Amino acid sequence: MSPIPITREVASSSCDFSIDDDDNEQKTSFCPQIIHKTSSCFPLDQPHAPPRGQQKYGRKEQKNAIATQKEEESEIHENRAKGVGDPMATQRQAGVDPALLDYIIERLTEVRSARLGKQLVELSGTEIRKLCLASKDIFLQQPNLLEIKPPIKICGLFERGGYPPEANYLFLGSYVDHGKQSLETICLLLAYKIKYPENFFLLRGNHECAYINRLYGFYDECKRRYNVTLWKTFTDCFNCLPVAALIDKKILCMHGGLSPDLANLDQIRNLPRPTDVPDTGLLCDLLWSDPCRDIQGWGMNDRGVSYTFGPDKVSEFLTKHDLDLVCRANEVIYQLTSFHTFVYDSSLSGH
Repeated sequence: MSPIPITREVASSSCDFSIDDDDNEQKTSFCPQIIHKTSSCFPLDQPHAPPRGQQKYGRKEQKNAIATQKEEESEIHENRAKGVGDPMATQRQAGVDPALLDYIIERLTEVRSARLGKQLVELSGTEIRKLCLASKDIFLQQPNLLEIKPPIKICGLFERGGYPPEANYLFLGSYVDHGKQSLETICLLLAYKIKYPENFFLLRGNHECAYINRLYGFYDECKRRYNVTLWKTFTDCFNCLPVAALIDKKILCMHGGLSPDLANLDQIRNLPRPTDVPDTGLLCDLLWSDPCRDIQGWGMNDRGVSYTFGPDKVSEFLTKHDLDLVCRANEVIYQLTSFHTFVYDSSLSGH
C-alpha cells in the first residue's frame, strides 16, 4: 500500500516541535504545519549505531577508521587556529564585541522573564546595525539549504524548550509584522544567531521582504522608533537569510511549501543571495505556497501569489527525494491542545 500523506497541525502560539536523535523521539508540544510521508505519528525510527567500543572492524576497517579520526582531529586543530567553530571568535570576526552581545541579549530577555508586558527595549541604532551586519555575514557564510543534525527544536518558546544554548533551534520565518515589538523579536533572534551560529538557525519567511513588511507594520515601527535607514539595514540583512533546512536528511523545512519548479534540492542550494523575493518562481513558492487537502496537483492560491499543492504532490516529492516529511509555517492554527490529522485517503477517514 502506498504511503498516506498526512498534515498535522498545532497552534503556533502554544509550544514546540523537537527532534532528538539520542532516543529517536520527536517530542511535540509546539508545531508548525507538518506534512508526513507515512501515517505513523513520528516516522524517524532508524536503528541506533552500536555503542562506541562495540563496533566490529577488520584490520582494513580499523586502519581506515584511524586515518579518518586523524583527519578529523587535524581539521579540528586547523579550524580552531582559524577561529572556526569558536563562538567568541565568530563574534569578534563579525565585528560585535562578545560582552556587548551578551548585554544586548540580557536586556532583551529580562523583559520576557520579568513578564513586563509590552515594555520596549530601546537598543541604540548602532547596536542594531551591528546585529544586522554581523548576522548578514554569518547567513552568507552558511548555505541557502541548511543541513542540520538533531537534536533540534523547530520554532518554540524559550520558556518551554530552554534558552540557548540549552537547546538548538530552527525558526521558520516571518519574525516581523505580527505584533508591536517586532524590533525586540528580530534583534533577539539575530543576537542569538551571532552568539551560537552553529546551533541557532533562522529561515526566511514571506515577511522578510521589503515590499511586504513595508505594508504590514515593520517599516512603520522602524520609522517611528528609529529611522527609515535602519529599516533598509534590516532589508539588506533579510535578503541574505537562508530559505530552507534539511534535518537529518529526512525532514525538509521552509516557511511556505513546495514548488512546481522544484525538481531537486540543489536548486535551493543554488538560489542567489542577497536577493529580494520575486513575484513568481522557486524562491517565491518556498515562502508562499500552501498545502490543500481538497485538491490534486497544483492549484491557484487565494493569497494571490504562488500555488496550493495537494497530497499527491507531497507524496510524490517525498518519495522522489527519500524524505519523511515537510515541515512548514505560514498559517495560524487555532487548535491549542491537540493535533488535527487530515488523512488524504478517504478510505481511512474512519480510522
